[in-house]
Amino acid sequence: AAILRAYRIPAGLCYQRLSRAENGALMSLNGLNAFLLPESGWYRIYQRGNRAGIDARFEPPVDQLAFPIAVVGEGNLPGIYVEPMPEIVNVLCTNTTADDLWESQPDIEPD
Repeated sequence: AAILRAYRIPAGLCYQRLSRAENGALMSLNGLNAFLLPESGWYRIYQRGNRAGIDARFEPPVDQLAFPIAVVGEGNLPGIYVEPMPEIVNVLCTNTTADDLWESQPDIEPD
């Protein structure tokens, strides 16, 4: 989002609630970016690269995100945020190892 903003492109952060297990248990948030396309409106993009099983694409006006909503309880959180959600910042600031971070990921249900 910061790079897009540096080029004066309106951009923000958005989130998906995804399962960390195939059975819908252990939900957590997945962060995305969104930016404004003049002809299409807000468009969500996944900032990581593809790998086996992940096929995110830039094909406006349709989102093709890395992780589609596939399990009951998953969903897209509404809104585009100017800054990261406080819950995300708190987890990143209070955990010192990847294992600790994995165990304390925040979970917020979509409206």
